[in-house]
Amino acid sequence: MLESAFFGTDRKLLCAARRPVAAAVYWVAVVSLFIYAAFLRFSLPLEPIVDPDTWGYLSPAVGKLIGTGFVHHLRNYFYPSFLFLVLKCFGDFRAITIAQHLLGLVAGAIFLLAWQRIRSFIPAARLPRRLHAFIGLIAAAIYLTAEEPVRFETDIRPEGIVSFLIILNIFLILEFSYRCYLHRTRAIPVMLGLCAVISSIITTLAKPSLALALAGALLHGMTRRT
Repeated sequence: MLESAFFGTDRKLLCAARRPVAAAVYWVAVVSLFIYAAFLRFSLPLEPIVDPDTWGYLSPAVGKLIGTGFVHHLRNYFYPSFLFLVLKCFGDFRAITIAQHLLGLVAGAIFLLAWQRIRSFIPAARLPRRLHAFIGLIAAAIYLTAEEPVRFETDIRPEGIVSFLIILNIFLILEFSYRCYLHRTRAIPVMLGLCAVISSIITTLAKPSLALALAGALLHGMTRRT
């Protein structure tokens, strides 16, 4: 009995010693990932890439800045408003690319927070917590280092900020659900729910086709049930 108690205590001490090491490895990996993701973005030319649709998004902002008014050109209002604010504050087209790159990095950080929050909905999960965290880090690495999101962030198109808006919206919905149904606090869920609704509206305004895609998916699900 003494021997088993000794080895049991020894295992507990070993596990306790491993936790700080695993946490340190995780945070070193997180910092390294974001440094590399920032390098991928800011090593590229900061001048934004234009295409035939660029003027439709950019002209309302430029018109407002030069005094001809915020004239709509068959585009959504949100992204041209974003461009106007960036150009108004910095007066440089490169600031658009920088702002979108920064939002892309913030989106990766919010993704990690959302992934950790998902764990709260599975209290009896068989997957170890540290393994869950590292899987989320791998998923974030795929997003942060993928060529397509980085390329979108260099364009003057709403796709440059839509990923950030979608990930933020998912995080707000998860946090609202956690605090409303699991944590059961009162004031914070109301604020989170309101923020989730506002972020959903903003995301739809930035990319209206997302609403059409969601409506089509819901309609397809309803028809399959019937």
